[in-house]
Amino acid sequence: MYYTGEEGDIHFYFDSSGIVAERFKDIQIAVEDRLEDDVHVEKLEHLQYMEFTGLKDKNGKEIYEGDIIALPYKRTFPELGLQNHTVIFKNGYFSCSDYNTYASEVIGNIYENPELLNIK
Repeated sequence: MYYTGEEGDIHFYFDSSGIVAERFKDIQIAVEDRLEDDVHVEKLEHLQYMEFTGLKDKNGKEIYEGDIIALPYKRTFPELGLQNHTVIFKNGYFSCSDYNTYASEVIGNIYENPELLNIK
């Protein structure tokens, strides 16, 4: 699993709201004049779950759902430069229009670089 944000002992699980990320912390609490170990759960709302697609870009960088990749328009129109595409999971598989392992390059993701989605 891949996540954005800080690293640590993080646990992912599914509930009715979707994927939840939590960090478990060992703490000590006072019980009848003695200290006992307990576990505190911290919800990590700022993390985004991003599933690995099993694909890599031209530089060998892993491609995750939500990544934005730059692709040449078509081999027949190289003068048009690059076009940005978002990797999505739909109907049981990962999709990105015109994906080409040898030409694609991960340039960001929809969570950390939303401005890349507005390039024309």
